[in-house]
Amino acid sequence: MNTQETPDLIITHCCNGMSDEALARLPSRDNIKRRIRMLRQDKKLPSAPNDPNFPNVPTALTVTSRGDKFLRCETGPDRMLIFASSEQLDILQSCDDFLVDGTFK
Repeated sequence: MNTQETPDLIITHCCNGMSDEALARLPSRDNIKRRIRMLRQDKKLPSAPNDPNFPNVPTALTVTSRGDKFLRCETGPDRMLIFASSEQLDILQSCDDFLVDGTFK
């Protein structure tokens, strides 16, 4: 992770403005904090690309830690990437409403 913010602050920023229904589906705060700490310690993750025209998504980011497909869509030059596990897609399919996020420059 490329931030020095505390896990609590990261969670607070991310959850700010989320609906009660969305918050209810999240793992416990302690589990999220533990995952943030684990990600910070994991040196296996590739660094974030500095160029939006990077040639391809690193293989380590295309599958889950269990080897399941994670990168669901890569649109090419427009660089829209969609990541989701099979479990996340099942949850999404059962929802009446869902929220999305993106990084735009």
